[in-house]
Amino acid sequence: MAVVLVCGAAEQAGRAVRRSTPPLIEPRTMELDLERADIRTVLMYLADVTGKAVVPAPGLSGEISVRSGGVVSTGEVERLLNAALVTNGFRVVDDGTCLRVLRADETRLATAEITTPAAGVSERFILHLDDTELRSVVALLAELTGTTMLPAAGMSGRVTVINPQPVTRDEAVKILYAVLETHGYSVVEYGTYAKVVRAQDAAGKPIRRHMPRTAPANVKEQ
Repeated sequence: MAVVLVCGAAEQAGRAVRRSTPPLIEPRTMELDLERADIRTVLMYLADVTGKAVVPAPGLSGEISVRSGGVVSTGEVERLLNAALVTNGFRVVDDGTCLRVLRADETRLATAEITTPAAGVSERFILHLDDTELRSVVALLAELTGTTMLPAAGMSGRVTVINPQPVTRDEAVKILYAVLETHGYSVVEYGTYAKVVRAQDAAGKPIRRHMPRTAPANVKEQ
């Protein structure tokens, strides 16, 4: 069963959070020919050939040119896209579930550690995050984990997640933690609730979260 997550802030605004449609790509082979393409287009290709959600660093921008010189496998396309990103001053960090695209000079923060959900929990989710408020990510995380979460004071910013396919609840939570981490935030638990704080205020401790055993209430079936 696939479900669509609708974040609280977007619901209040009367609209669902959506993402741009990624380019259509032949699943096994393709010819790559990008001339001064916007980096978001490059990341859409990267999401499609890897099958993983891509989380860009805030304010990521620029144009990239990359060519395959003919029809090649999608594995070779992935290598070319990664090489093009590195050449243009970016790097890709694979968190297992998603790919975080950072500027080369940015340091990597603590990785989230998440307990696997109970056996038999098979819900799958489609994350629609396209230029979405960062506080909406916190609202989605609260819905998925069943935990009351308090955003950091003055928390602001906008988020894009390029996600090519439905993910499990466990994967969705990992992606949202990666989004917060990429924007410089961590989650600190206080028993029955949690706070989202600046990463430096979390004393470098990794994020830990036990997944709920029931599906979140505020989701819409697709």
